[in-house]
Amino acid sequence: MTPHTLIVGAGPYGISLGVALHHAGLPFTIVGKPFSLWLDHTIDSMALRSDYQSSELYSPRGELGYARFCRETTPDRGGLRDSVRGRIPVPLFRKYLLWIRDRLPFPVLEDMVSDLRRKSEGFVARTGGGAHIQASRVVLATGIEAHRHVPAELSHLPPDRVIHSYFVGDYRPLRGERILVVGGGQSAAEAIDLLATNNEIVWHHRSPLRFYSEPLDLPRPLFKLILRTPAILRLLPRSWVARWLRRFTQVTITPEYRERLAPIPKATAADVAALRVEDGALVDGSGRRHDRVLSCTGYRYDLGRLKFLAPELRDEIRCDGTWPAVDGRFRTSAPGLYIIGGMAEPVFGPALRFMIGCKYTAQSLSSTFAAAA
Repeated sequence: MTPHTLIVGAGPYGISLGVALHHAGLPFTIVGKPFSLWLDHTIDSMALRSDYQSSELYSPRGELGYARFCRETTPDRGGLRDSVRGRIPVPLFRKYLLWIRDRLPFPVLEDMVSDLRRKSEGFVARTGGGAHIQASRVVLATGIEAHRHVPAELSHLPPDRVIHSYFVGDYRPLRGERILVVGGGQSAAEAIDLLATNNEIVWHHRSPLRFYSEPLDLPRPLFKLILRTPAILRLLPRSWVARWLRRFTQVTITPEYRERLAPIPKATAADVAALRVEDGALVDGSGRRHDRVLSCTGYRYDLGRLKFLAPELRDEIRCDGTWPAVDGRFRTSAPGLYIIGGMAEPVFGPALRFMIGCKYTAQSLSSTFAAAA
């Protein structure tokens, strides 16, 4: 009997793997809300930081590629050239993802896994909607949602006063508020640009701002090369890859924000550390009053954040710090359990931070699973 695969997560990595398994004729179930990060947690007026070649879903014959989408939805050749040039606006990228969703050759169970545990030689998962799924192997493609990072100096504040930038729907409608934005990357710049017209903004960033056109602080040719070499990076010592990541993957802001952000008042680290609730407002160390804090402080991968993993299954997974340790085939130390996407970045490099890593991941795993069938 061919092993059944459960894919947890329906973002680009989970969907790409599903497409590859479908083409290989291998049975699987995929659970998640398709592309929820891009459809529900991005700012409408912004653009992707990567071009279409780094931002398209993998499909074996290119049938779900961005160029195919443009040919089908853009009536003239000039429009096609404009669509595949430069950074992709978020509204256009959403249309691309919806176009994919409508053409998937397999169903997606739009639910969330609430419990995953080992059973006999395989796994059993339970979803929030009450479904029970048995599988011989499991691939976790859970994305970034569970790994939102809020600094310790904000943890004592009332939860309803602190919004993480992931929750765009919570801060996008704000009007007439005093908002302290914490963070020095692209998400902070985009949020300030969105909110500054109708709100009073104060900004705190711990490190000096880095204005650079690419998401990684690397020359564009080298950036492009690195995104295409996960198979090579996985062969290098992990300690070397980790040092390289720390050196070159500092957060950056695209240059068009330099002048637009210059007039925003700044808060110091001491001001933020002293935040307290006083007379219904958040008061910082300088006495300024804020209605809420927007924490644009990114994500820190931590296996412990995946609460649906049964404790005994979580204990099977060896970690390097908080990151799950995966091998060159995305396997964890728990037999039959694989992890793809951002949590595999320490082994495969920055490609796993972008959609461009979907191709290598889907091809690698589908080949591995086909050989075991």
